[in-house]
Amino acid sequence: TGVVATFLSWGLGPFEAACLGAFVNGMAGDLAARELGYHITATDVIERIPSVLRPYERVEPGTPTLRS
Repeated sequence: TGVVATFLSWGLGPFEAACLGAFVNGMAGDLAARELGYHITATDVIERIPSVLRPYERVEPGTPTLRS
């Protein structure tokens, strides 16, 4: 998916990118289902990806990340 490709472009390895992509897509799907019920579309999931990623945008120096 585009999410996995994005993580690959950030320098993650294929396995890490696939795992993180699955996690993000799953969390976005869960969020969409909580907000809209189980009648969701792919667009509903895609629209929630930024909400899933937002808490991880800023990392304090010295905090372990996937890249460290």
